[in-house]
Amino acid sequence: MLFIHIPKTGGHSVLEVMRAYGGCALKDVFGPGGGFAYHQRGHSIRDRMGVEVYDSFKKVTLMRNPWARAVGLYFGKPRKQQPSVSAFDKWLRHKWKDKRVDPLIPQSRMLTSDVIRFDLARIEELFHWMEVNLDIGPINSLHVRSGIKGERLPYREYFTGKTRSMVARANRFDIKRHGWTF
Repeated sequence: MLFIHIPKTGGHSVLEVMRAYGGCALKDVFGPGGGFAYHQRGHSIRDRMGVEVYDSFKKVTLMRNPWARAVGLYFGKPRKQQPSVSAFDKWLRHKWKDKRVDPLIPQSRMLTSDVIRFDLARIEELFHWMEVNLDIGPINSLHVRSGIKGERLPYREYFTGKTRSMVARANRFDIKRHGWTF
């Protein structure tokens, strides 16, 4: 199994499960400087491994509601100022100016078409898939980490009408495909 790790989608929990059951991350296999990072796009991995090797793997990923992911990305970096709704608004509007920057890159653009996609909100479906397809015993849910650090409002509270629309517009294909709602 090859896990494509999209930032702020719960991927470290999947990597912990993989390690607990004898798997590893590409970065673990190839070591520092081996050309693989934890958050690497499917196309980059395919180019680095070669198409034949890449195609020999079953590939899976976790995806996340793009509004919740945007807030996760905001809180995932150290801030000079106290996180707040107005600071999030300013941060996201700044990111909008460079559309190549998360959180405005649709998650599907980070993947190749043959990747099996699971929603973070239903991470247990991915673990069940791993149990069946990798022939491992029941996965201990203790490996699932909470990405929430400190006090945080529900993700909807951080958005203005404008920033909500920005994320919706940038991620419209993924939102439609996965049925995500604000």
